[in-house]
Amino acid sequence: MDLTREGHDIWASNWVHQSEDPTYKVLSLKWVNILIASIYTSQIHWSYYNRNNAPAVTLENLKAYTVSLQPPSCTCHQFIFTGKYCKHLWAAQWHKTNGSIDEFLYAQKQGDCG
Repeated sequence: MDLTREGHDIWASNWVHQSEDPTYKVLSLKWVNILIASIYTSQIHWSYYNRNNAPAVTLENLKAYTVSLQPPSCTCHQFIFTGKYCKHLWAAQWHKTNGSIDEFLYAQKQGDCG
């Protein structure tokens, strides 16, 4: 359940970009403990904090992973060592199912999704 939620959070941060079907580039934060979501004027703004309670979104803290949904694969250590779905695969799956977070929120605002 945690990996599915973490995948959702990555997707909702707009850090999933389709390269070639079925390949995605998925950005992820390193060394993050706390995720705080705040909703302002129907847009979601994500703030990430590290162990020192300082904002952690910097280029040094981002890492890009290459993800394929068919067959499932990811360049992260968790997938390489276990062969099981990781948060990056879940993020790509969210993107495939819903489009980008911007597309999803636009459709939701238009009443096209439930």
